[in-house]
Amino acid sequence: MSEYSRDVVGDLTDSLDSKSMDESASVSVTHRSGLSEGLRTPTDRQKRYRPDIDGLRAIAVLSVIGFHCGVPWLGGGFVGVDIFFVISGYLICSLIYREMRQGTFRISRFYERRFKRILPALFVVLAFCLVCAYLILSPLEARRLGGTAAATALSLSNFVFNKQGNYFVAFAEQNPLLMTWSLAVEEQFYFVFPLLMIALVRLRKKYLFAVLAGICVFSLAVSIRSEFRRPEWNFYMPVTRAWELGAGALLAIWEAGRLEHRRTYKWLVNLSSLTGLLLILACVFYYRRGMRFPGYEAVPLVLGSVLILASGGGFANRILSTKPLVGIGLISYSLYLWHWPLLSFARILIPAPLPPVLIGKLMAFAFAAAVASYYLVERPFRSRTYKHTGRVLLSYGAVVCCFALCGGVFYVTGGLPIRARELGEMEKLAGLTGHSPCLVTADSPSLSPGCAPPASSSDSIALLGDSHAEAVASALRHFASINGLQTLDLTRTNCPPIRGTSRWVALLPTNVDSCAQFNKAVLDYLGHRNDVRFVFITGNFGSSPNGNFVPDGFKGDASHMSARESALNLERGLDAEITALESDGKRVILMDDVPILSFDPFRVARYNELPIRRWVTKLLLGNALDNSQMNTVPQPEAITSAAQLTSMRLSSLAASHPLLTLIDPKASLCKDGRCKVADGTSVYYADNQHLSLFGSRLVLSQLDWAALKAP
Repeated sequence: MSEYSRDVVGDLTDSLDSKSMDESASVSVTHRSGLSEGLRTPTDRQKRYRPDIDGLRAIAVLSVIGFHCGVPWLGGGFVGVDIFFVISGYLICSLIYREMRQGTFRISRFYERRFKRILPALFVVLAFCLVCAYLILSPLEARRLGGTAAATALSLSNFVFNKQGNYFVAFAEQNPLLMTWSLAVEEQFYFVFPLLMIALVRLRKKYLFAVLAGICVFSLAVSIRSEFRRPEWNFYMPVTRAWELGAGALLAIWEAGRLEHRRTYKWLVNLSSLTGLLLILACVFYYRRGMRFPGYEAVPLVLGSVLILASGGGFANRILSTKPLVGIGLISYSLYLWHWPLLSFARILIPAPLPPVLIGKLMAFAFAAAVASYYLVERPFRSRTYKHTGRVLLSYGAVVCCFALCGGVFYVTGGLPIRARELGEMEKLAGLTGHSPCLVTADSPSLSPGCAPPASSSDSIALLGDSHAEAVASALRHFASINGLQTLDLTRTNCPPIRGTSRWVALLPTNVDSCAQFNKAVLDYLGHRNDVRFVFITGNFGSSPNGNFVPDGFKGDASHMSARESALNLERGLDAEITALESDGKRVILMDDVPILSFDPFRVARYNELPIRRWVTKLLLGNALDNSQMNTVPQPEAITSAAQLTSMRLSSLAASHPLLTLIDPKASLCKDGRCKVADGTSVYYADNQHLSLFGSRLVLSQLDWAALKAP
């Protein structure tokens, strides 16, 4: 989230704290009735508090909270973070540029103010999350949180989350520190921007403006290009967010030195102010979860934020200056920090959608915690003065290292498994803790050396598919080794092994082309591997509005495609793939997709194994969870009509390929109208749709290897 520079006017405004004025919105530019009225000397009038900026913060943080709480008409609430970016760039550049013009800027003093503003409240939330991890999380969950806590302390969490996947996927909701990605982006901006300004300080204003504008244009161009090719990278990386912070900085540079009493037009100010607010609200209400962002889609939002900041005294600014909005804006930083961990921990504990009443209670607690944090943590630390800046920086640096070390202990030890040895062993045996170096992603397009070992004297079997295939890789490798076969693991995320057809994914607009290229490369590679006698194919064969099967080269939106059409495309693609492999002399084994669950079975197992987790869950819900039927689920619940249609197509495919071996996971997992999830000692799923090591061994045990190897 954003910087929330409440001490933006620097040393000259430190005294304002004693007058209960929040320097977050104190800027070195006077806005009476015109756009960007100017700055000449840092008079008290020019340092005056701008409540409309705190009101704009309130709009931003309430939008984010509404989005995270699942309010349906706030589908674009995630853009609130971008509003904070613009505010941060504006306030920070106002501070730095003014002090540089006066010759009073000291970078050590700047970093001291940033540390005092950001770190104390963040430290409290980090401590809360680490304590919760120790008390209520399983070893695997605690290990993950420890890694992100260490990265958060070091201002690197956005890089970690970029590796973990898309911001909008359901799994991200179980990361209590996910909100810190934007803090990391801002902190990286704080490290780089002052150095850039020092390097450019001798430039005349118009040349400085031109250089910064050029950087912003470059950043926006990179973002637009990346949103179609690397959406996760585009979302989290500072280079694709720099233009949003830079837009605010450009406004600050443009305003500096402009005549205070030049002629202005009130109607123009009101029009600019209202236009800015309408642009922001349009993005909040119209945008939707999972859309490509940022990029050109962020331009209206950033423009609206700039217009608001430039229109002090305008109609919309007066609305934003009302006391309720200003009050929320004052606590917005702490509110942003507290709301997400509370929601995330609740979603970790409860393997079902959170009841609206519980969400309301959690947000009430978040507001209370934010108020307490503002008055007991933020203001005392921000207003405290020290004689020795170096000592302050060293002190904060030491605390940062302590939190990084604590998070590192959780990560290195595997989540302190001594707390729950049996549960930790269960997670380990289920294969949840293992890394999948052979699962190719858009960010890691190359296979690890061990995934495709060179030909040997023994025959080989190749595994083709997506993450559903990678889930059975360990079990396949186990059975193949017993039967004297070497295993090649050729898998890629969101890329079932089909020829002439690819999976269209709403969140990955380039997946159709990149998947087709990968599958072609795999077929060409296997054509030259005579030692590969068997090819095992499986994947996520289900269809949904967010992921349908389309012909290669498809352009457009496939979200409205019917399940029947998608299944036909899948059948054609598999038929072409199998035909190509059989023509190269390969024996193909095709495994149907597994039943998909509406919950994560391991979350239920963790609930059963951790008594304090059961107590906290009962405290949140008012009653204990009913786990009596969690070992099995009704078959119609796990196998949708679309999945049944796909299974029929695969059976038809098997009939047209006599040498094809078809494995149906339902034969091992489902019986008498119910599908097994666990058996009391072993959990068959790693999550709601990927088999665990136990589950994959159970399913693959039905394969007759002797008959398969017979000539």
